[in-house]
Amino acid sequence: MGHKQVSPQRHVHLKVTDRYLPIFLGLIRSGFSADITIGCSLDQILSTQVGIDADYLQERVQTVFLNNSPVDDLSSATVADGAVISLSAAMPGLNGAVMRRGGPLSQLRHSISISHASSAVCDTSAPGRIKLKFFNLIAKEIGPQFLSRGIVVSGTALGELLESQTPDFWQAVTAAELDNTPCQVEDLMDQKWPEDNILLEVQPG
Repeated sequence: MGHKQVSPQRHVHLKVTDRYLPIFLGLIRSGFSADITIGCSLDQILSTQVGIDADYLQERVQTVFLNNSPVDDLSSATVADGAVISLSAAMPGLNGAVMRRGGPLSQLRHSISISHASSAVCDTSAPGRIKLKFFNLIAKEIGPQFLSRGIVVSGTALGELLESQTPDFWQAVTAAELDNTPCQVEDLMDQKWPEDNILLEVQPG
């Protein structure tokens, strides 16, 4: 399950004990970037390019938003440059039932749904960049896989996350690399992160 990456300015690789891995799921929820071939359908983007298993996408991902509009048929929505794609498992309550794709109440939000047919064919000469957001169980279940192979986030978001951690967290970092060179955790604590993209890999260890 590989996905294309935005060219980052910096590269951070961490190994942390299992207990502290969920700290980084906030970055999965707030959004990370990926380079794609634009003009493809949403299901092609998510399964072929982003690398989410097609069965998992069909059975587990119950709510999909493309640029804040719910999508029922993933093959009917075309993804353009700059798109924001949000994935969620089933959400509770009436709102969750209404937003669930293909659900019995989905007609209640017909006016805001993306339901137009698309015959677009992927143009391999048309690169683009999207933002992905995973929520609730989706973040917990597949977020660690994406963290393990690397996500691209803003330096601002990463810096704020690291600055908010307690000494217990830093003691749980068992290995660290900055730009492919081993470093001490103090080097990360004192780092001035650029605002632009950073490739972050976080693995259990």
